Amino acid sequence: MKTLNRIAGSALFFAFALLGAWACDNGEGGASGTSSECGGCALPPVCGQPANPCSCGCIDGDLFNGGTHVCKNGCLEPVGGGGGEGGGGGGEGGGGGEGGGGGTANCDQTPIGKLCVRGEMDPQSNQELLTAGGKVRFQLYPKGCFSSSCTVVHEASCSVVAGTSFTVAGTFCLEDTSKMGGACTPDCSGGGFANCEEPSVNAGMYTATADGLSVSFEVPSSLPPGGSCAGNQF
Repeated sequence: MKTLNRIAGSALFFAFALLGAWACDNGEGGASGTSSECGGCALPPVCGQPANPCSCGCIDGDLFNGGTHVCKNGCLEPVGGGGGEGGGGGGEGGGGGEGGGGGTANCDQTPIGKLCVRGEMDPQSNQELLTAGGKVRFQLYPKGCFSSSCTVVHEASCSVVAGTSFTVAGTFCLEDTSKMGGACTPDCSGGGFANCEEPSVNAGMYTATADGLSVSFEVPSSLPPGGSCAGNQF
């Protein structure tokens, strides 16, 4: 009976792991800088809160399966270690390790490819809501396809200046490690994304701009999962 219980427990664990990976891979573009309804792909994990099994960040496209994360330069950094090897939020051996965020500037400035205006997800309507007096979030993605196994995110940052419109600025400094040899995974999730927000926005019509990209939106209103976006990441 104990053996059967262990087998059943193992089967359940792998089922949940596969479900988490499927949810991220089948969002609006996949891991790290994409959107899906589960966890961080659509709504990146809240700083200091427990990680969701489907959480995607801008370290190196890996799934974060547990622990708590803090934000550093717009990226996710595991508390207590465990960043992807050479990842943006701490390299091998944990946050701030080899190749981690804030390391040497062996990276290329990458233009912004996509700008999204995001609201708060309402599970009942499956919409992202913008409410009068509530916050509006902005999400930036770098332009290009970056393998998660051959890209180090040295910086992925976002800032916003509010007024009658919102001017969003972002910096992506990415290092291509493919020249070091070895195969690169055939994915485009290594470039990550960056988030910033305006904490209190009154009712009205607004426009957000970033590097020639423009998104108009109304408060209050509802947005589709993933928000309202302009540009093309790839």
